[in-house]
Amino acid sequence: MISTTPTYYSSEPLTFWIHNHPTIVKTLEVASYVFGALLIANTAPMLSAVTAISEAVFALAFYTASVYLDLFIPPTHDMANHVYTPSECEGGRLYYEGDVPILSLDSDSPYTAGKAQGYLCGDAISNLSSKYLHILGGVFNDQAIRAFRERIPREYLQEIEGLVDGYNAWSQEQGFGSSARYLTVDQMIIFQMLPDLQQLESTQSVWGPNTRLGCSVFFERNAEGNIVFARNLDFPSLGVLGTHSLMIKRNYTDGRHSTLDLGNPALVGVLTGMNDQGLCLSMNVSSTIYARTDPTCLSSSFYNRRLLERSASVSNVTTHARAESPMSAYHLSASDRTGAAAVHFFQNAGGTHHIRNFEDGCSQSGCMRVLNGTYSSTTTTGDIRDSTITPFLENRVNRPIEAILAEPYVCCLETTQTAVMEPHSGRFRVAFDNGFSGRHLLHELNFHQIR
Repeated sequence: MISTTPTYYSSEPLTFWIHNHPTIVKTLEVASYVFGALLIANTAPMLSAVTAISEAVFALAFYTASVYLDLFIPPTHDMANHVYTPSECEGGRLYYEGDVPILSLDSDSPYTAGKAQGYLCGDAISNLSSKYLHILGGVFNDQAIRAFRERIPREYLQEIEGLVDGYNAWSQEQGFGSSARYLTVDQMIIFQMLPDLQQLESTQSVWGPNTRLGCSVFFERNAEGNIVFARNLDFPSLGVLGTHSLMIKRNYTDGRHSTLDLGNPALVGVLTGMNDQGLCLSMNVSSTIYARTDPTCLSSSFYNRRLLERSASVSNVTTHARAESPMSAYHLSASDRTGAAAVHFFQNAGGTHHIRNFEDGCSQSGCMRVLNGTYSSTTTTGDIRDSTITPFLENRVNRPIEAILAEPYVCCLETTQTAVMEPHSGRFRVAFDNGFSGRHLLHELNFHQIR
């Protein structure tokens, strides 16, 4: 493992402190409850009705704020704290490689693989659904879910159906008193919609263009001339996403490329991954709002997964992107053993795609960056992260490119997953947390050593 400790952690020092000291924060909360209760109990006989009501309202407000604190400033997750229980069943095995949880799926049958995922990761799916579905369940009407369902390829829909059946089988085994609840296929489809929330008209008011979804990608060649792909994924963790992140290895024997992706157990698509040919992919949301209504166009995470399973090179990816578009605008980054490129969907005038190759997209420092603004043939828009990125690249001396993932603005409260992939060797280093994951030690994995 290597350290990516930054000079200073974040432009939000109080937020970082609260996130990184959950035990102290909880102790202060409990002490405040006790103090408040004693104060009311000892002064109630002397208080007027108005004053007593005011104190009660204040106490209730404090309690509510403390409950929601974990949602808005979630507590840190130490990867040494293993939240998954190793187990296996037909089609899959859940285990740890060091402190990294790995779900290995060994069936070519989408339903069987999905059922194994749902059963083995039942507790994590229960915790994720209790937070995300509580917030998003009322956002989508039946019509929106049906429209999204039409975009899901049949094999991935079968996998979702298996995941739901596997989860519900696990849930039934938990017995009386369990907080696990029954889930439906439609509810699980909502999880698959999360990567496209910013592009869907019905949800732009929930996660709109002004939200701090700021994934960052950096490519460069190392001293040996090989591509290094460094990436932070930003998404509100609600206190659970980082905790329940894991690696998913899909082993195929039917001609599809086997894959390894950094994701979560409720997601069937891919956000960050590598395949057995060394092809690496990731996605960033785009500030450009553009969504097609054609139901044959895949949503972003399924588009990524299909590319990873069927492509062997960056050239395959760019050729496919020119021939077949995804549902909506986003930035797709790809690298292989020889090069890298970024596909910026629907960024040019008229809604065409803009493709940047590594050699064309590099700055003078030899690094190519992909953020969240507009990348077109005529325009590139930056954001506040450039105020950190540019000085880092100009003054880093011998610091590796992955060190930038810990820098302010690049690493923030929404940074829940960090990955550094090296296509030539299969090296895949990861860290995850409920925020600021870019500041953590990277845990070493290798695609070719994971079964």
